[in-house]
Amino acid sequence: RPVVSSKLNLVVFADGFKEDFPETKSLPKIGDEITTSEKIVENEKLVTKPVKRKVAKIVTWQERRNHMKDMCLNCHNNTYVDNFYTQFDDLVALYNDKFAKPAQQLMNDLQADGAISAKAPFDHEVQWVFYELWHHEGRRARHGASMMGPDYTHWHGMYEVGKHFYTRFLPAVIETAGEKSPELKAKYEKKIRELLAKEE
Repeated sequence: RPVVSSKLNLVVFADGFKEDFPETKSLPKIGDEITTSEKIVENEKLVTKPVKRKVAKIVTWQERRNHMKDMCLNCHNNTYVDNFYTQFDDLVALYNDKFAKPAQQLMNDLQADGAISAKAPFDHEVQWVFYELWHHEGRRARHGASMMGPDYTHWHGMYEVGKHFYTRFLPAVIETAGEKSPELKAKYEKKIRELLAKEE
């Protein structure tokens, strides 16, 4: 899953292949033929091949959620289920807006400025911290919220996301920029001061 969470629509193809489409991506129409990617082994190597497929069915994220709510309603009432999804959506929005989007933007900027390279994804400390921030702590928080696990949502999730964002990630961004040049370090110190001064 990506750094920033989004609601997922499901596209089902005539051959049974399925693909998630984030809510930000335009949905095809039933009957459309689109090119998908499929990983296959060729000459003992894993390669990605384009495959044309015909859209047979689309299940929107709202329909998927309603199917899940139907399962919840077997044991819980509407208020309980609706409140759960409100809390879950709010936690994901907090994670996305306060931590994931700003962190991803800083990483994109560092790459654009030549301080890090996509070809060497773990060459600098900032890349390790960023990976753990979204892949480990951020995923634990979001998954904990989805499974009603408060310890994983808070202590093993958002607490660690916040702690490491402020005490490890932001300092590592400045350090990585400084390794490139003093001017770049000053640029990122300014970016981070502006980020920290934003109204919440």
